[in-house]
Amino acid sequence: KAAYYDYSKDDNPYWLFPTRSDTPPPNKPINHNKYAANYCNNTFSIGPPYYLSEVGSYPNAKSYYGILDAAGNVWEFCEDWRHASHSGQMVRALRGGSATYSHIGLKITNIDPAQPDHIRFVWGFRIARLPNDISHKFEFENKFCVYEETFFFKIKKLIKTLFPGWSKLTFLLFFSFLSGLVFMFFLTGIFILKILKRKRV
Repeated sequence: KAAYYDYSKDDNPYWLFPTRSDTPPPNKPINHNKYAANYCNNTFSIGPPYYLSEVGSYPNAKSYYGILDAAGNVWEFCEDWRHASHSGQMVRALRGGSATYSHIGLKITNIDPAQPDHIRFVWGFRIARLPNDISHKFEFENKFCVYEETFFFKIKKLIKTLFPGWSKLTFLLFFSFLSGLVFMFFLTGIFILKILKRKRV
């Protein structure tokens, strides 16, 4: 979720690629100023002898939560164990692709099985910890943001779950209609109360 999720994205809140895009990112050199990643696209991004990039080499390709290097470079082991479809053995999942793999490895739908006791120079893992500040402060597009699950966010999340295919314009039209309907019932109620008071008099 930290690599592909994006609360600000319309409709489906998950990107297909961890570079906040639904199309394969360019595999340009490190100093490229677009959402690039270190993976193989007919040619290597960096090439021999090392192939791998330093941590944080693609600052423009960070996720919505500010996660760096989630696309390409080295595969990342997931925490959970699962059964390999071909052998039935317990393996760990690998995600994110690598410097020597195509864009398919970068996709959110791609999960590769692997044994942690096997050694590959393009296999790795990420160490993470919970922040001390529960408000989840993070840097996003050079702006310091504070992300909090407010009442309105929870309402919006609930509506997106109930009506997943609705666009922002559809939501606006629906709530405009709903607000008008509520206001009309309110006026009707006041009008009925006035009539009842006159009859009593």
